[in-house]
Amino acid sequence: MRPLLAATDAGDALIGWGTPTRSAAGIFAARAAIRDWLRDAGENGVVSLNDCEGLYTFVHRDAARRKLDVFCDRSGMVGTYYAADEHGVWVASSALAIACVHPTRLSRDCWACLTVVGYPLRDLSLFEGIRRIMPGELVTCESGAVRVKRWWTPPMGQPASEPPRELAKRFVDEQIATLRTRFGDAERIICTLTGGLDTRSLVALVHPLNLPVKYFTGESENPSDIDLARGIVEKLKLDWEYHPVGRTSPEDWRELFTLVGYLTDGEKQPLSFLSRWSVDLANENHVMLWGIGGEVYKDHWSKHEPAAFLLKGKDQYERLINWRTGDGHIPYEAFEPSFRAEARERVLALLYADDREMQAVERLSRLDLLYAIERVRRWAALHMFSSGWWIIPDIPMVRQNTFDLIYRLKRDARSAAAFQRWVIWHAWSACGEIPNNQGYTTRPPELMSPGERAKWAWLDLNKLRKKVTKKLLHKTVDLPPVADQPTYRSLFGDFLDVSKMKSAAFYTNDGLRAVIGRSLDRNLTGQTPLNLITGLEIAMRAAKMLKT
Repeated sequence: MRPLLAATDAGDALIGWGTPTRSAAGIFAARAAIRDWLRDAGENGVVSLNDCEGLYTFVHRDAARRKLDVFCDRSGMVGTYYAADEHGVWVASSALAIACVHPTRLSRDCWACLTVVGYPLRDLSLFEGIRRIMPGELVTCESGAVRVKRWWTPPMGQPASEPPRELAKRFVDEQIATLRTRFGDAERIICTLTGGLDTRSLVALVHPLNLPVKYFTGESENPSDIDLARGIVEKLKLDWEYHPVGRTSPEDWRELFTLVGYLTDGEKQPLSFLSRWSVDLANENHVMLWGIGGEVYKDHWSKHEPAAFLLKGKDQYERLINWRTGDGHIPYEAFEPSFRAEARERVLALLYADDREMQAVERLSRLDLLYAIERVRRWAALHMFSSGWWIIPDIPMVRQNTFDLIYRLKRDARSAAAFQRWVIWHAWSACGEIPNNQGYTTRPPELMSPGERAKWAWLDLNKLRKKVTKKLLHKTVDLPPVADQPTYRSLFGDFLDVSKMKSAAFYTNDGLRAVIGRSLDRNLTGQTPLNLITGLEIAMRAAKMLKT
């Protein structure tokens, strides 16, 4: 993550990693700026850095006061962990790194999260006593004590007063200025392109800058993305290429999977399509720009979902678990029945704790916000770390003011992704003339024709029919293995030998064998239980100080 270090003769030090900016200057574009930051922190404390935007974590050592301050940005995308005992305090960008020097054991709460939803919640890490610093938190270590407080609190009770059209116009102006400042002299930029709104926003924002951009589309779970991307390229005259998975050798897959398992502490799925693209593009000398992250701008409880939602649980929190957390978690059948119930109750308790902190927000918006916060941890951090090993990462689309916007954006601004559609329209209206990958128009709601509105309603009804039918009929389709692509057995047979697995004690023997046996001879793919089981095994073998 390209860490930066500044120090003084007195022993003060400021370490930063991520992509922080101050005003219009990126700290990586102007390294001398960190000396000013260190002086500010020494004279005024870390609160003087509150105007810092971007994705980052800072660690500040005040030698005279024997004090250590650690704080992260308002989004929490750059993961940072800490642990303390009678011997001292450890701070690292990896919980796994701390587990190699600090005696610990696996956290039962975190294991419950991995079981129920597939990733940790709140400040949990995979290891007991090692905590993740939450968005907007400041951790101070002084005189043998560790104190945690907030330096920033989301403005949850302050909805935006401007309509989506005006919010998006200001956002576009800010993002274009940021892109020009950071990448105006870049020799080569590569951007993702699918048929969705997220990457369409990126295309629209990058276009006015006349940068040396090449777009690409990687192999996707949705094959229509390739055809849609090709159609967008033809209409907008973009430089583009397609990257199929078959380009990556088995040795590269093994290295990729293992490194991402280390980098994400075994907490997340170590394989994603974005990870695959990173490997395909490993030999390119370029800056990579990912999509705008539209997931957090959308109204997740849209018109067609409440009906399907009712099929998924007795209250909103159970429905949040059942409906919104994907299918990559470890199946219950791999665990003892008593732990299944315990795990679910532990996860619900964590969700209730989040809910209590957001009582000022209307209930549906509260669930929406909760999902956005967890989405950041589940996906964005993984993308940063999995891509950061092979390419030069930067995510200028998700800046500090973007998250401020999320926390105070009215629901009507997010309905039908109105804000994001206006972003595309303001930045490059030609992008907005092309429908997205689900057939919906990309125009903002106010500009839709009667025919587009009618088609929108029909697509909503058809989507509801498919989701309800899938739930009622329990239809699943297993794709046959592809002969020339690596399988889990060929790449990770040594990690998935149940008799030798260090994590085997946390499952039932028969249940674990059943889960592994179902997928062992299948090709590597995206969000699957076997990916998570393998990543956890990799992490546990690496945690040198882990107690039995």
